[in-house]
Amino acid sequence: SLDSAQGGIFAYRRFDSKGGEVAVLLNFTPYRICKYSLGVSHGGTWHELISSDSAQFGGGGVENGEVVAAPVRGMSPPYSLSVDLPPLGAVVLEYTK
Repeated sequence: SLDSAQGGIFAYRRFDSKGGEVAVLLNFTPYRICKYSLGVSHGGTWHELISSDSAQFGGGGVENGEVVAAPVRGMSPPYSLSVDLPPLGAVVLEYTK
């Protein structure tokens, strides 16, 4: 997990017994954060399950859709997501096998 309390962003990952992974990112600032990086265990495509800023919830429409995790040499976890975070919002992404 990443706790950027001074920056107002909290991010964590959860795993199931079958190797599934979800990433939860919370932005407690009143600003949109573009291209926020989060390390993850799986490379490839991640699907956005929810953005609290989705127009269906009356938000401004900051959404990611699908995001591809890129390899990061010499880092752990070995892959990184680049995610747009809505102001005062949450994003949940799920690894798609």
